[in-house]
Amino acid sequence: MRYCPNCEKPYPEEDFECPDCGYSPESEHEAEVTAKMPVPVAPEGTAEAAPHTESGGGGPTEPVPETGPSAGKWYESRRNLILLALGAAVIIAALVGGILLYLHGRSEPVAATTSTSSSRTTTKSDPSIQEYRDSLEETWNTLRDITVELVKKDSEVVDQASLNSFNALLTVSIDKIEQIRNEMGRMEIPDDYTLRHKNLVDAVGSYGDYLESLLAVTSVDPAKVTAADFEPVNTAGADAQKKVLASEKQLPFLRALPEECFILHTTLNTFYTAIWQKPQTQAPRTPAPTPTPAPTPAPATSETDAMMAVVLGDSAGSWSGADSYEVVSYDPTTNSGIVLVTYYLPDTIRYSELYMDKDQYGWYVSYENTYEVPY
Repeated sequence: MRYCPNCEKPYPEEDFECPDCGYSPESEHEAEVTAKMPVPVAPEGTAEAAPHTESGGGGPTEPVPETGPSAGKWYESRRNLILLALGAAVIIAALVGGILLYLHGRSEPVAATTSTSSSRTTTKSDPSIQEYRDSLEETWNTLRDITVELVKKDSEVVDQASLNSFNALLTVSIDKIEQIRNEMGRMEIPDDYTLRHKNLVDAVGSYGDYLESLLAVTSVDPAKVTAADFEPVNTAGADAQKKVLASEKQLPFLRALPEECFILHTTLNTFYTAIWQKPQTQAPRTPAPTPTPAPTPAPATSETDAMMAVVLGDSAGSWSGADSYEVVSYDPTTNSGIVLVTYYLPDTIRYSELYMDKDQYGWYVSYENTYEVPY
């Protein structure tokens, strides 16, 4: 007698199937094989009636996968469709991403080119801006020509005569630069250039201040100039250079001034250093004529003698001790003349020009101009 492992009821040993629940060892083996097979997923929206078996005693029903050749084909077809759909989705995503990157990469250069082109068109199409730039360039080129001439003349200074020539050009250049600055101040300025133009006018004024400080030194007798006298000039030159360079960057269409025009004072060092290092030995002095004592004024025999008598007979002794006296001019139509009084000093010659006039009381000195010239 055998007992059914399913319903636990006895059935004869010669039978291979339980008469109550239908269990048999073969059916148990088939169930194990079926359980190991993958269960196919039914397409969404379809309702398939899964086969089921009833267990003895009213147990729960379980779906039994379809077996046979048709079940394997359906499963392979479903997997292929899924893989194909995934591959297509990946390809589409890659194509969309590539297109977006391409469009994004091209959008920025196009926008920049359009903006630049628009800016250039505005500059060229606005006549007021173009007129302003043309006027400013013309005025600026005049300033540049002045600085080039100053640099050239500065490099030629080797003695007192060439220094005097440089000072003459420096004086004229200062006046011209002030005129250029005033001309810039009267220009019609577009709104976009207001601040930059103001800075440029200020920079030109600073350069004029630098040249004036340099002229104040070079106009003095070189033997009396010291290295400390050039310190304010150096400061003014550095300030002018800083402002001019900043303006040239703000208005790049202007040609840059030569850098040498901001260091004119340093290139003069060769000339001044030679004077500073010169031995301070007193040069031999040519004996001056023995001064003639001032004679007692005598009745004048001519107007020139009368002029000389006034100078020699000055009670205050303002011109006494001079080495020579000379009437250099006399105009009888205006009753005026000039007497030149000369002093030979150790290192210089002092000249006093006495301008004289005549009234009802006689001749008198109306103005005196005194200056010195080094040996």
